[in-house]
Amino acid sequence: MRPQKMVTLDVEGVLIPEVWVNLAERTGIDELTRTTRDEPNYDTLMNYRLEILNREGVTMGDLRDVLAEMGPLDGAHEFLQSLRDQYQVILLSDTFQQFASPLMKQLGCPTILCHQLRVKDDRIVDYVLRIDDHKRRSVEAFRSLNFQEKSAAVRATLADERLTRLADLTGDGHRAPTKCEGLVKPLDIVAGLSDLPWHKDCGQGLHSYMCNSLTVGISVTGADRVSGALGVVAGSHRANTTASVRDKQLDLPAKLLETTTGDLTIHCSDTLHRAYPPSAHPRKVVYTSFTLPPLPGDEVAANPRYSREARSELTDVQERIAASDNPDANNRYVPHNG
Repeated sequence: MRPQKMVTLDVEGVLIPEVWVNLAERTGIDELTRTTRDEPNYDTLMNYRLEILNREGVTMGDLRDVLAEMGPLDGAHEFLQSLRDQYQVILLSDTFQQFASPLMKQLGCPTILCHQLRVKDDRIVDYVLRIDDHKRRSVEAFRSLNFQEKSAAVRATLADERLTRLADLTGDGHRAPTKCEGLVKPLDIVAGLSDLPWHKDCGQGLHSYMCNSLTVGISVTGADRVSGALGVVAGSHRANTTASVRDKQLDLPAKLLETTTGDLTIHCSDTLHRAYPPSAHPRKVVYTSFTLPPLPGDEVAANPRYSREARSELTDVQERIAASDNPDANNRYVPHNG
């Protein structure tokens, strides 16, 4: 059975013309030709556009009339259809649903993730982002989907005796893994799971359930000092340390776990560790874990904070880690509150 694959595409300049540039040409308002190439701050750019529309008295109805005259780029419908015959296709765009809808109908109504305009009395009064930095975060979310669901090679790896026998390393009865997640660390990453300060996995709670496991990293590309290697504080799983920040008063060495493709790293989940941002080469790694079976009577309710969707959107995780040892922080973990 062929694994399911997904393709994500930008929209403007790929399948349809640049919407604002076309609006400028068709309305005669040259100021609307300004794009993110001219003003990279999206909020500044959009406020600038809305001020112009308001000044010129352009209504949503006027824009609909202009959009009705636009069409996809030559060959776009055929190209998109050929992709959809083979893959699941998601379109990611910084346009707005009100602009995109008539054009998407001409492309066979593909799935598009984009923003919304707020319209009152036929006037555009504001805009609402789907999420901040939504193209990158959407791709990260798709990448975080469990690889074993679509990769025969990863499924075979999880069942490989050379991996499963590591569950007996400590003699505590850890169970072999049944799932995993992929982590892609691109160059210059500055947010999310790919660039984390020193922390323990229990920094957000559930220590008794999460920190008795063994975390395993399977190196896809290898990692060193310039490509996002994992850092650990040896022995910190036995030390009474804070959940975040390395306590330099403790006589515990920090180690960089440099790997080559195919190497495995294993650490106790409550070991103080960190992710270094790659500066010269990107890094790809598959993470899985060996967990202990629950004790009789143990029931752990599903917590949405630890869902796949929530983990894929952890762009604020640095702040949450820092908050774990700050009693005045609003987003600090509070026992029994998840």
